[in-house]
Amino acid sequence: MAIFRQVHTTFWEDAYIEELEPLGKLIYLYLLTNSKTSICGVFEMTVRKASVDTGVSQDEIKRYINRFQEDGKLLYNAENKEVFITNWLKYQTYLKSGKSAVAVDKELSEIKTSEFRVRVVTACIGHGYPIATKISDIDTDTIPYTKGIDTVSIPYGYNNTNTNTNTNTNTNNIYSPACQPDDTPDNPDDASSTRREIVEYLNRKAGTNYRWNSDKAKRHIDARLNEGYKLDDFKAVVDVKVSQWLGNKDMQQYLRPETLFGTKFEGYLNESILNKPKQYAIDSLPDELTDEERENIRRFAEEG
Repeated sequence: MAIFRQVHTTFWEDAYIEELEPLGKLIYLYLLTNSKTSICGVFEMTVRKASVDTGVSQDEIKRYINRFQEDGKLLYNAENKEVFITNWLKYQTYLKSGKSAVAVDKELSEIKTSEFRVRVVTACIGHGYPIATKISDIDTDTIPYTKGIDTVSIPYGYNNTNTNTNTNTNTNNIYSPACQPDDTPDNPDDASSTRREIVEYLNRKAGTNYRWNSDKAKRHIDARLNEGYKLDDFKAVVDVKVSQWLGNKDMQQYLRPETLFGTKFEGYLNESILNKPKQYAIDSLPDELTDEERENIRRFAEEG
């Protein structure tokens, strides 16, 4: 049976696409329409196959994959050779039909990268797609997600304005702390490494796709680090709020750096995930909530 992938004509009017070079446009379009694409936006892809299909060199394929990752357009697991198109599900509105959503559940069982499964489930919940799979059904500790492509010449975290590269990076354990756990980073390189690990931990647990080097992430995380908080404190806050907010349509949007690591950080840190695994800490709700949303959450908590 033939499989079709539709690309809307407004694709060519997108500001991001307009700024891409011709080669970048070709590779991006290939990622959306190649024979391995799926309903949920996760598919297997090798650099060699992409090179053969497009006629573009493997080095160029790697370069653009890394660029698209840095721009938040996709994620790539080099070990499993899996791609996740971050905004793919946003446009699959036909999945609001229960019959169509069943196909997503089937594909979820075939995805190797656990973090990608979490992201798919989170996106489906956010868009109101009635899939059967829940976050609790997924083992998030089985396969670590790693960014970057195996032999690409541009290291992960590369920034055009940063000429200080670290050739001793341990790519086999991308999530290990870059500084001693008992020390607050005291130089820019250590702070950047810690910030990256914090945001990647949030992305992995919440199925989000925030950039570790964004202005908001830097401002809030660095402020807390300067107050003496450690890496484990940030992870504890992420764990607490993910257990409380993930899967709730009103709250999961606040699983973001500026909310979690803002001025209420200390209050979040002191919440006990063991004592209140399913309740919402009413006194530490994000300031951005409307009065109506606060009342709904209060009622939810009171009803248990």
